[in-house]
Amino acid sequence: MQTRAGFTRLVVAVMLAAGLSAAADAPNDPYETYVKTSRDFQPVRMDPDVICKAYPSWTYMPWYYQWGIGFDDAAGEFCKATGINGGFTDHGNPANLDWFNKYGLRFYADHTAGKGDLHQWDQFPKDKANQIHGTGIRIRPVNVAMKTKLEGVIRKNIGNLKASPMRAAYALDDEISWGHFVHPCMWQVTDDTAAYPSWLKEIYGPQAPQRTGWIGYNDIRGKLAGWSLATFDASPLMDQWTFNDSYWNNFIGDLVAYANTVDPATPCGFVGGQGPNAFGGFDYAKVMRKIQYLEAYNIAGVQAIIRSFNPHNSIPTVTSFFYANEDDAVWQAWYYLAQGNRGHIAWIEKWFDGKTPKAWIQKVAPTYRECSQKIGPLMSGAEFKSDGVALYYSQSSIQLGWILDAAAHGNTWINRNGDDTLGAAHLGRLAWMNMLRDEGLQFTWLSYVDLLQSGVPSNVKVLILPETLCLSDAEARRIKAFCQAGGTVIADYLPGLWDQHGKGRPTGGALDSNEGEPGPFFLQGDHHGVIRYRNITVSLPK
Repeated sequence: MQTRAGFTRLVVAVMLAAGLSAAADAPNDPYETYVKTSRDFQPVRMDPDVICKAYPSWTYMPWYYQWGIGFDDAAGEFCKATGINGGFTDHGNPANLDWFNKYGLRFYADHTAGKGDLHQWDQFPKDKANQIHGTGIRIRPVNVAMKTKLEGVIRKNIGNLKASPMRAAYALDDEISWGHFVHPCMWQVTDDTAAYPSWLKEIYGPQAPQRTGWIGYNDIRGKLAGWSLATFDASPLMDQWTFNDSYWNNFIGDLVAYANTVDPATPCGFVGGQGPNAFGGFDYAKVMRKIQYLEAYNIAGVQAIIRSFNPHNSIPTVTSFFYANEDDAVWQAWYYLAQGNRGHIAWIEKWFDGKTPKAWIQKVAPTYRECSQKIGPLMSGAEFKSDGVALYYSQSSIQLGWILDAAAHGNTWINRNGDDTLGAAHLGRLAWMNMLRDEGLQFTWLSYVDLLQSGVPSNVKVLILPETLCLSDAEARRIKAFCQAGGTVIADYLPGLWDQHGKGRPTGGALDSNEGEPGPFFLQGDHHGVIRYRNITVSLPK
């Protein structure tokens, strides 16, 4: 539900089964073919047996920022007593391997691909900082030369660590991005001049647009003056972002696959994952196909999304832990474990007075021991079951939502940050999730990729379209087929009024009825408890 212009607007799309004749598949649909066959959506190797062996339980891994007690026997006994059953090493440093082995501490290896290429901001030249908003090439272009360089770093760092039986996962880098986190970024991810035209042909088919040059937000923002839904076309910019996401995640997947050749028994991914966004490579329908391990901050509902895009819970996903108070620490452990999470990476700040642990650590220790020793092993390989409610994940709608939202900033759009607290797509997503949780309903997320590749899962009875501004014809066919089979679809507003590229539909939304078809019926309500459908007004019961 979104509050706009002083009133709350809710649109409900009710699709009737009778008379719907849309086929789930249509011949010669280039976009559907692209999603089903492109390398962009082909997963890296996922071997559940290998991953469960490497990551057999809920694992609490301190990031040793202020770990003032060292790595001696006393520190090892402290870990055992408090349920801290993991650790970490950095940049392939093998210094603590004997300690990990002696005390049975499973560790992840951070910065396995170094730092400065996948996360480039700490080394970012100050005199080039504004380039992120321009239409040039990423400061450190993603290309064959970078791949060769990082493979050498990966080979060396894994070689230093793979003899330890306590290795649990390799993280390529921390807080990676094709820009800077998820800050608004307009540049092209690669200097490979053939890559973008080739990709356009793949996603569009024979009718691919001939794009000249690389554009920025101001080229689109100017069209928002006096615009109409039917004619507004954001595809030149949205296609660039989608290409960046694909090129970036394919690159990450290649590095993961290379790490597997050096150490086939240990999963590889990254840490410091951001929320879903138009920038940085965080289309999680792509991300979750290219990694075998992930730590993500719980921003904008991302933990629920990655749980949903994790087939058979085979990918170890963990979240960041920052201490607030004892009750919160206990709640976080149980909540995330119940959601399929495999543990915490804990930020160690002000945990010790000299070498004396703060009192709260001993108080939460029974929880950590039970999670890691009793419940965690039982949860390894367990699958999450929903109550038949799915929320729809549309990356193109996230992109278009940013384009529309940021228009209010005018020329200051370059300063827009913290989109998870500002963007309609993110706030709408959280509102739906919180409403379902408050009602005691367990939900899952369904991505545009899974919809087109496999349809709506048979256990889903209700499909919710939050802020789903963009839908392809192929997605609309699948959703209509779901309704034809008896499913229910609920949307909040403007569902499918643009296509998957962000191009307005001049004849109506993708889910509007075809001639001779009943439904879908779009009902618009306001805070007075009145529903209006076309020219009919119906008062709701108080």
